[in-house]
Amino acid sequence: MDFTPSLHPPPPPPRPSRASRRRRARPSVKGAELDGRVHRPAGAAWLTLLVTCLAGLLLNADGVAHIADTQPLGWRRTTARSAAAPFQAASQALLLNRPRAWLAGAVGAPRLEDAGSDPDPTPTAPPTVPTATTLAPPPMRIPTPDDPLRVYLTGDSFLADVSRGLSTAVARDDRWEPTTDAKPGTGLSRPEVIDWPERIRARLPDDAEVVVLGFGGNDAQDLLANRRQVKLGDPAWEVEYQARIAAVLDVVARPGRTVVWVGMPVATAKNIERARPAMTRAAKAELAKRPGTLFLDTAADLSAGDGDYTDVLRIDGEPKRVRATDGYHLTPAGASLLGRSLVALVATVWPIEGDGTAPSTSTTTP
Repeated sequence: MDFTPSLHPPPPPPRPSRASRRRRARPSVKGAELDGRVHRPAGAAWLTLLVTCLAGLLLNADGVAHIADTQPLGWRRTTARSAAAPFQAASQALLLNRPRAWLAGAVGAPRLEDAGSDPDPTPTAPPTVPTATTLAPPPMRIPTPDDPLRVYLTGDSFLADVSRGLSTAVARDDRWEPTTDAKPGTGLSRPEVIDWPERIRARLPDDAEVVVLGFGGNDAQDLLANRRQVKLGDPAWEVEYQARIAAVLDVVARPGRTVVWVGMPVATAKNIERARPAMTRAAKAELAKRPGTLFLDTAADLSAGDGDYTDVLRIDGEPKRVRATDGYHLTPAGASLLGRSLVALVATVWPIEGDGTAPSTSTTTP
């Protein structure tokens, strides 16, 4: 017998069938561990995502409803409000809106239902004001550094630009004391979002001698009057908008107080340009009824010689960009220009000319 070792390797073990390999590759238990990782079915991941989104929606249902309310009038807003309503009702019924309110209170943020007003305004009785047409302007006092002219500016983001310009113009003049309360993204078109007459009533200092108001950039949309939609461009739209201007002016009217309405500038946005003439007519018509009111014509200050829109004006001999890239708001140079125009306008009523005021400027189109 030959016991010499064979030089041939032993035959390989039989290869498992394809079915057995699939059985070994697939865990038979959900969530089994493969390669050190736990794999779960895709359906479970989608279910987790859905539950998380639903929980977030219920916790912030008031915020979602508020966003829906702020949309322009139309079918999109109606649809959004209808979609948000059941979630808000469920959130309030289950008290799931409480954590958001508690968190807002902890960080000092205003509640959504108080949007546009102080989180805890000091209660004050509305002043008794005679009819605006009966106000006779009394002699104006002479502002001094020890007793400066108290100016209160309030309105939208364009008004905030004008306010910054005024602060620049009077930075070295202690006879001015400006205070600003601006709320970007708001206007007079949506009182259900922010009620401007009530906001001003709650925040207006009793000793304000000059009140500067500015609205319009966010108001180029349909209005809701007596539960009826008033289309932008209809004659009734201008009538309704003038009534809203009147409601604001009624709040600030007081003997001895000067009120300045900041007009809208020429803009590149078509919807703003469509509404601007009606807004300007409404403001001027209402101001004409009320002594002690002034109109700051920003369109004249910021437009080209032919009244068209321009980005650049020559100020004191130098070309400067005066408009922001959105075609509506102001650059620092444009804000400073309107700030000085506001100083000059107020000085037509108050004896505040002379040393300390910003130097006058001349503007031309390059």
